[in-house]
Amino acid sequence: MFPDNTYATLTFIENERNINFIVQYAGVIIFFFVFCTAALGQWANNTSANTQLVVNSNDPINISTLSDGGSGFFILWEDSKIAGTPEIRFLHIDNGGNPGFRADGKSVTISSIKKSEPVGSTGSGNTMVVAWKDYSANSIGQIFVQRVDIKGYLLWGENGLQVSGVNSIASDYAVQCNNEGTSFISYVSKASETGSESSIMIQKISADGRLLLPGDGIKVHNSRNRKSFTSIVADDSGGAFIFWTENINNKTLIHSQHIDASNKLTFIKKPLLVTGQNSNVLKYSVYKADGNNVYLLWQLHKGDANIKHQLLNISGKLLWKENSLQVSVSGTNPQAFISGEEIFLSWTDESNNSKDIFVQKYNFKGEGLWKKPGINVNNLQGDQFGQRITGDENGDIITTWIDRRIDSLYGNVYVQKINNDGGFVWDENGIAAGTYTNSLKSYLSILPDRIGGAIIVFKDKREKLNNIYAQKIFSSGTFVSQITNFSTEISGDSVRIKWQSANEGQGTTYNIERTNQLDESGTYWSIVGSIPSAGSKDLNKYTFYDRPLENGTIYYRITQSGSKNFTQTSEIIRLNYFENSSEITVAQNIPNPFSDSTMISFYLPAEMLVTVEFFDLNIQKVGEIVKEKFPAGTNKITFVAKDIPSGIYFYRFKAGDVVEVKKMVVSK
Repeated sequence: MFPDNTYATLTFIENERNINFIVQYAGVIIFFFVFCTAALGQWANNTSANTQLVVNSNDPINISTLSDGGSGFFILWEDSKIAGTPEIRFLHIDNGGNPGFRADGKSVTISSIKKSEPVGSTGSGNTMVVAWKDYSANSIGQIFVQRVDIKGYLLWGENGLQVSGVNSIASDYAVQCNNEGTSFISYVSKASETGSESSIMIQKISADGRLLLPGDGIKVHNSRNRKSFTSIVADDSGGAFIFWTENINNKTLIHSQHIDASNKLTFIKKPLLVTGQNSNVLKYSVYKADGNNVYLLWQLHKGDANIKHQLLNISGKLLWKENSLQVSVSGTNPQAFISGEEIFLSWTDESNNSKDIFVQKYNFKGEGLWKKPGINVNNLQGDQFGQRITGDENGDIITTWIDRRIDSLYGNVYVQKINNDGGFVWDENGIAAGTYTNSLKSYLSILPDRIGGAIIVFKDKREKLNNIYAQKIFSSGTFVSQITNFSTEISGDSVRIKWQSANEGQGTTYNIERTNQLDESGTYWSIVGSIPSAGSKDLNKYTFYDRPLENGTIYYRITQSGSKNFTQTSEIIRLNYFENSSEITVAQNIPNPFSDSTMISFYLPAEMLVTVEFFDLNIQKVGEIVKEKFPAGTNKITFVAKDIPSGIYFYRFKAGDVVEVKKMVVSK
């Protein structure tokens, strides 16, 4: 290796020898580029800080999260960024906590007209289908849908597709996609505000954005009774179950109908009454149990305060008897997760003048498999509520909730993992995951990370600002990646790569991966070596030596693979590698993005005159070093960003016949 022969410092102070920098404009410079740049960080390990997922939002509401079908997820919310006018925005986050595009999210349409109440469903091919109320056609609003992908592209046109008719009043809609990419949308429709009749409608949309049913869709049911809270579940046969509540004799009852692949209603005579005639339903939810069965979970109004559930098949038969239906006599907020043929159900129990979270496991016969009434997530004083539940690939479940175990007006976010036998995997009182002091937390959700852990997303009001935050917890119950102390350094003509790992599973292998270019359009990583795990339960240390084939900026990462084909990837580290060569090499500036200063390294095979020019996004030259002599070997220029705004800049390097242009980002 050549020594670092020369250091030149560039500043933007008037009368400095190397450069006189004149800023052509001030203020914010294309804000989103700063946050679009490929991030090299990891999830935060500080639970009082967490990872802020969305930037520059304006009091987001109606927040939901959906898996992208892989290891990342979408965030969907209603925002008021444009002059206080509600709009629907979305963002994709990868498994490293990085945004897939601009970190303030993108709108589902290019229209700036009021939009509200988004609901979404995971679509095929790493996409999401979103339905919302759109007011671009009239003041009463109509239902529109859009399909988006992980890069932020709008796949069904710039304004989406209109589902409901202009002359009808549509409300209470739901959307779900099947494995073939068909989207089903159900909604309540009335001819006018004063009309006495209302209908349950359904529409189907192909993956490429074609309405598959004529007009406003098929009328599932029509009557004078008030209808609301429609839900839909796609089956594995090209059809779908439709659910809604209907007010009959001052009782709110759940009804259901099914449409098959040929668009015929399966329950021919009339819709199926799911709940008894004397029920009065406050809320309900539906889940796909297996290919052609649906699991229903509902809570009755206060006074009849209890939770019930039922299993329904594609023929319209309720599979459980009355004595199997009751879950709790004093429960609220029922939530469920289905894994194989097991149903994990959680609720908040309010029987002892406090709020405690319980979890129970059921089979498809409706039989409780754990001790009655279920497992209390913790026995500490204070209220626990707002729980959400998910599962991992091993059949365990992970639940998160808001907990007021400390003397505080507001609670903190906690999380617990429970194995299939009903035992706590993590700390018996749960692990604190969101602990910003005395802040209002809401819109809690949880997603599996597919390697034994979970990602918890919530809204938090900090310093009078509402933002969307997340915390990742790994399978070990920690907030730090199991691959730790990852580092690289030059050692002779090689790169020494070191890392540590704890809590290794059986059959773990580490792949050392390298690339010479990291960009936003996707990167090809090559495996340069593999090391099997040491097999110890303690902290294991690993070292690997790599001899790169090319000079310049090189990126490394470690991928941990387990026996069940689950992987975990380390952070990305870059370094500048220069070996004795006859070629001129220019490295990417490090760090990038940067706030104060960055270093540009280059290698010269002989003493040469070098020119470095700097440009803004308007391709106007903002500074330069002209034909300065540098010696053979490795040279470094320190670029000091003083009194310049955040934004995208470019530097053009000239030496001999070589010209290279690279991008750098100032982020303050």
